[in-house]
Amino acid sequence: MRHYAVKPTEEELPRIVTVGMGTLGRMVVRQVRRTLRNAECILLERREEIVHDFPTLGQKVRGADCVLIVLDPRDGAAMNTANWLARRMIAERALVVVLTSESSGDYQHLEGLACSCIVVSPLSISSLSEEVLPRFGKEMLATYLTRHVIEMILRLLSPDNLIGIDFADIKAVMGGGGIMRLGIGVSTTSDAGDAVRKVVESLARQGVDISRCRARLGCVSGSTNLRVDDFNTVCRLVHECLDKQASGIVGILTDDSLVRTVKMTLIAAC
Repeated sequence: MRHYAVKPTEEELPRIVTVGMGTLGRMVVRQVRRTLRNAECILLERREEIVHDFPTLGQKVRGADCVLIVLDPRDGAAMNTANWLARRMIAERALVVVLTSESSGDYQHLEGLACSCIVVSPLSISSLSEEVLPRFGKEMLATYLTRHVIEMILRLLSPDNLIGIDFADIKAVMGGGGIMRLGIGVSTTSDAGDAVRKVVESLARQGVDISRCRARLGCVSGSTNLRVDDFNTVCRLVHECLDKQASGIVGILTDDSLVRTVKMTLIAAC
């Protein structure tokens, strides 16, 4: 994994565009705009825009290094538009990732996408889903989880981050196509190892055997009290779970609102 030797200038940073389509896309884009004020977002809310606005959308994302497309997997029109955009942008050497929520559990139509696809689920949040789901419902939970993934990617690539991650590494891990699953493990006792164990359990509940994953993007989040030893523990435990041939990245983000909480996020591609 490469880190920034010298922090990049604004011109050197990758241009990342979030494209939201339909109900899920609208809710996620609104949250991204609210929490990440400099994030570049495009919203196609009306069906007419999704079906007929191909040329305009293509012009808006031209030159982007990464396009994150948020949609409902049951929306055939949005899937068609996403596939069209993915093929166009991949031809321009951009990283394209679709983010969507779990619906019927039938992912055959997602496997036909021209790009990688991250699927979020109520099972993504370790054992906390039993407490969180009744309070917020599937739709709001899917919105939170999808926004969490986008925020993680943007913050990991930010020059303001303590450890900057090179975009080429994220592109190598996430650009291989296929379906990826999200897992989040939370420890409220500053136990980084416990957070890793919970994230592995979360992925297992979704039918993902992390030892067989070909790639993963991980991030450990904690307050400024998080020690380097904690980060090293996370990296060691995650790598012990993976196949030796698997590629991946583990980054670190600081958030003082977490206090003694350590949160581990892992996106696994199998």
